[in-house]
Amino acid sequence: MEKEQAPPPPTSINTKAQGKWIRKWVETLAHTIQQKETKEWLQMLVLDPFLSYIIDRIFPYFLLLIVLFALLLVFVIITCILIIYRFQNIQAATATLSLVSAAAAAATASI
Repeated sequence: MEKEQAPPPPTSINTKAQGKWIRKWVETLAHTIQQKETKEWLQMLVLDPFLSYIIDRIFPYFLLLIVLFALLLVFVIITCILIIYRFQNIQAATATLSLVSAAAAAATASI
C-alpha cells in the first residue's frame, strides 16, 4: 500500500492585487453601512432586538443592585445618626462627671 501524497500547495496570488480588492470591498461595505436606509434596517433587525434581549435579562439584577444600594445607604445614615447621638451623650456624661468630680474636689478641699 502506497501512501497518498498531499497535493502541492496552491500558487500564491499577488498580494498587492488581493490587498486592493479587499480594500475596495471594505470601502464599499463602509459606504453601504453609512447610508440612512441601511442604518435604519440594521437598527430594526439587529440592534433593537439585541438590546431588548440584554435589557430583559439584566433588569432583575439591576433592580436588585438598586435595592441593595438603597439599603446600604439607609444603614449608613442610621449608623451616622447613632454615632452622633452617642457622642453627644458621652459628652454630656463627661461634662456631668467633670462637674461632679469638681464639686467633690471642692467639698473635700473645704473640709
